[in-house]
Amino acid sequence: MDFSDALLVVGHAGAGSAHWPEDLLAAYFTAWRKVSLMTRVDFRRQGSELVVDRRLLAHPAIDRLEVSPSFIWHGGEERYVEGERLSDVMWDAKDPLAPLAQWLELAHRTPAELLDVLPWNVKLTDDGPVSFDQEWIELTRDHAARLRYGIATAVITRATARRDRRVDPAEDARTVWETAQEWAQRLGVTLSHEDLERFVADEAALRPLVNLLPEDTAAQTRALLEQPMSALMRERADMELDRLRQRVRVLEENERARMLAERPLWRRAVGRLAHALGLRRTQAPRPTQS
Repeated sequence: MDFSDALLVVGHAGAGSAHWPEDLLAAYFTAWRKVSLMTRVDFRRQGSELVVDRRLLAHPAIDRLEVSPSFIWHGGEERYVEGERLSDVMWDAKDPLAPLAQWLELAHRTPAELLDVLPWNVKLTDDGPVSFDQEWIELTRDHAARLRYGIATAVITRATARRDRRVDPAEDARTVWETAQEWAQRLGVTLSHEDLERFVADEAALRPLVNLLPEDTAAQTRALLEQPMSALMRERADMELDRLRQRVRVLEENERARMLAERPLWRRAVGRLAHALGLRRTQAPRPTQS
């Protein structure tokens, strides 16, 4: 998906209608946000191009909203970027640092205030890496903050999204932040303990402005960065297993409901056939008490 915190609600391939315009291909709606910042993102066909239009549900006519003096939501139309997401390449690569280096090159030449220039918001195109879905602007964000955020969250998503679960045992034993420091060093970037503290402070300041989260955001962020990579991977595996179990339960319940709904129809159909053939059901005489 091109929008990591969004849910694809509906798509349409047929003719347009009063409720579904001809040029509208799909619509996304965000979740887990405060009501004032929930968005609708439309994918529209304009001639030979695909256009993405992001709007606040509460304020559909505006393209910009000041959430705080330094934190701004940005919407409106932008051209859809064709290509493979850099994060998908990074997640599947044996060495994630090669694709992450392409993100670093793009980050160095992009204004630091664009908060969402991150590996999952970058696509690899014929013209090189291109960012998309630039929804948030933080006027006080500096380049160092972007680098520590991008590298640390890349480590987190790498651990939670690994499909084969095969990880270097040395990497498996390190904490998330230690792994981020090792990745940063290989990329020519320095991450210190002070950077960890800044990362925690940045998350504690920004997340509550947008998302419906508990008040201990700082404690949760610190615990996430200080846990071993293996624990993070196990947590993700357990979540996936729970999700599969829930899907199986839903499928079983749907199948039972379908069978119960169809059973009377089946019996009525057999009864009509028996009546048409002149057949009658006979019941065995009930035993009597002597």
